[in-house]
Amino acid sequence: EMKVKKAWELEIASMLSPLGCITVPPMTLDKISRGVQLSPKEEKIFSEHPSIGHDLIINLPHLEKVAKIIANQNKHYDFDEEASTFSHREVDVPFGVQVLRVAKDFEAFVSSGIKPAEALKKIRDKEKHYNEFIVDALASIVSGKPAQKTRSVKIDELSVGMIFVENLTSTTGQFICPKGTEIDGILLNRIRNFSLGMKIIEPVKVIVPSTDRK
Repeated sequence: EMKVKKAWELEIASMLSPLGCITVPPMTLDKISRGVQLSPKEEKIFSEHPSIGHDLIINLPHLEKVAKIIANQNKHYDFDEEASTFSHREVDVPFGVQVLRVAKDFEAFVSSGIKPAEALKKIRDKEKHYNEFIVDALASIVSGKPAQKTRSVKIDELSVGMIFVENLTSTTGQFICPKGTEIDGILLNRIRNFSLGMKIIEPVKVIVPSTDRK
C-alpha cells in the first residue's frame, strides 16, 4: 500500500519480530495474550526478546537491516512530516520500526476482540504516537477489507490463513499457541504433529480468511 522499495524487508521483519519469544516461558506468553500483569521478572524476560530475535538472524545473508528492525521494535522513533510522506525510498530502520509499531498495536486491538474499524480509531486517537503516513496506509486497507467470519473448527479442519480467536491448549493445560496468531504452513504442521502426541482442546474458534480479494 505504501509502495516502498524492498517491501520484503518489512514482511520478513514483521514475520520474525516475535522470534525471540521462543525463550519466553509459555505461561508468560499466555499471561500476555490474556492481558494479565506480569511480574518484574517476567517483564525482564519478555523485554529481552527483541535482542534475542536480532541475535538469531543477524548473521544470515541480506537480513542485517531486518535484524536491526527487530532489535529496535519497541523503541520510539520520532519522525517529521517530510520524511514520512515518501512512497519510493528503500526501508530504513526507523521507518521499519514505525511500521511494526502500527501493525503490532492494531493486531493487539483486533486480537482482543475489537473490530478493525474501532481498532483503527483507537490508533487515530493517539496518532501523535504513530507515523501518519503509515496510519493512512492502514486505514485504506481496513476500509476495503471484507467482513471477517468466525468459526469453531476441529484441529484437522485448520488451514493456512486462519487466525486463532482463543488460545490453543491441550486437555492437560499445556499452552500451544496464543490467540491472535495467524496460521502459516510451518505452524499448521507443528499443530498437527502435536495432536499426534497429545489431546488438544477442540473445537477451537478461529477467524476464517476471506476469499474475496481486491
